[in-house]
Amino acid sequence: MNFYSTQAAHVKQCRKESLLVIAMWFAGLLVTGTIAGLMGYPSESERLDAPSLMFGMPAWVFWAVVLPWVVQIGVTWYFALCVIKDDEPFVEIPQTDSH
Repeated sequence: MNFYSTQAAHVKQCRKESLLVIAMWFAGLLVTGTIAGLMGYPSESERLDAPSLMFGMPAWVFWAVVLPWVVQIGVTWYFALCVIKDDEPFVEIPQTDSH
């Protein structure tokens, strides 16, 4: 395997990993924004005198912030332990004489 094919494989792996990270970020944004928007801003007719609580915080904070964070942390651990691959050892760029 020459230097350039090694680098091409490295770039493909980096691209795959970065696309997964971006997809997870957008998924977290979408879930958090949707839940916070639906549960955190009810219409006047749906508002309660006191918000429902989970673990001492408003329920919408738990479902929109805490739970997605815990899921993202779990996915990040799985990603770090099972998906990310080690790089091949560093290979010097071949020197060519262009004189």
